[in-house]
Amino acid sequence: MQKFASVVQDNAGNALANPTVTVTLAGTGTLASIFSTNTFTVLANPFTGNIDGTYAFYAGDGRYDVVVTKTGFTFTAAETSDIVLHDPFSTITPTALAINTNDYNPSNAQQASLWRLSASAPINLTGIIAPLFNGITLTLVNVGASTITVTNQDAASLAANRIITGTGGSVSVAADGSMTLAYDLTTTRWRKIV
Repeated sequence: MQKFASVVQDNAGNALANPTVTVTLAGTGTLASIFSTNTFTVLANPFTGNIDGTYAFYAGDGRYDVVVTKTGFTFTAAETSDIVLHDPFSTITPTALAINTNDYNPSNAQQASLWRLSASAPINLTGIIAPLFNGITLTLVNVGASTITVTNQDAASLAANRIITGTGGSVSVAADGSMTLAYDLTTTRWRKIV
């Protein structure tokens, strides 16, 4: 996750106390999942800024619009539209996989770009939840002892969650191995890039 922070001021540069801040997915008006810490503490959306006009939130990689409101003031969207957040070091370590897994969606999946995976036995991973944004990259690292096999275009997962391995076949991620994927919104598939 990446932190975004700013301050709300009037035209004279005076801080505006307790502004209301709403964070949406860029260009959609859809409320974004936001957090008050980088350890996934959920933050209400919209939320109220601080007495000194400052505000901050954390969000997963992607593009966001920030809408600020304060009674008696008008704001333009130019400075807070299409904000790009990216944190290549945001990490999750989900519970070990025990069986072949379709449409994989661990907790906080959309907020992390590095997943530390493990499995209690060799398993197949047939698909990963599609991200909210195009071009999102995801690195899978096998921190366990059992092989995790990523299957190519596997119909066991929803079409938008499938993975194109680039080999036409399955790719094994052995212990201490890794694989990097990028999401292609045009073909609605994850694509192995490394």
